[in-house]
Amino acid sequence: MRQLIAFAIVLSVAAASLSPAGAQQARKSVPSAAFVDPLVATCFARAYSAEHMRSHPRQKVTDIAVIYRPVLVLDGVETPQWDASGPGTLINVVLAVRVRGGPPAPMLGFGYCQPASGEKLDCGIDEDGGQFSLRRTKGGFLLENTDRLLVMPAGSRDDGTSQSVTIARADDQAAFLVKPARGGLCDAKYPAVNQGDWN
Repeated sequence: MRQLIAFAIVLSVAAASLSPAGAQQARKSVPSAAFVDPLVATCFARAYSAEHMRSHPRQKVTDIAVIYRPVLVLDGVETPQWDASGPGTLINVVLAVRVRGGPPAPMLGFGYCQPASGEKLDCGIDEDGGQFSLRRTKGGFLLENTDRLLVMPAGSRDDGTSQSVTIARADDQAAFLVKPARGGLCDAKYPAVNQGDWN
């Protein structure tokens, strides 16, 4: 999460240095991050049926979403969640999941994505939380788990005391077919980020 906040601070300083006209022009000219428009809220999600879960007993994940919101409030400041200063536009994302036997509130992993091509994003979760990719494929978008993904309860602190969950590739969780979606996990709240509680 330090990476997310540091990234947010850099963006805040950059935005503050722009005149109102300059800021407006910058927002109009942000290059896309592969298939994601950095100025438009986007969510890719999947909710698995009870039948699917019965046929995949090792799978922990019952619901999964990759959420991107162009602006978040960090310490009371509206902060863009994209950075177009590099060779490709970088976006901050949240991986939200619900797990079998877990709490109804989503487990969250905060991270970033950058374009590998026009059809693929390479993503990572902060604090060594693992890596995944998201690429366009027939029927939707394939979220591929590189090895394992670490998520924690919403609102918890990254101090080693939280009840984290590991989404292991080996546990029948190598890939998830997700689609553009609204509602459900796409509406997940991020109190820890919005209130600046992460350190």
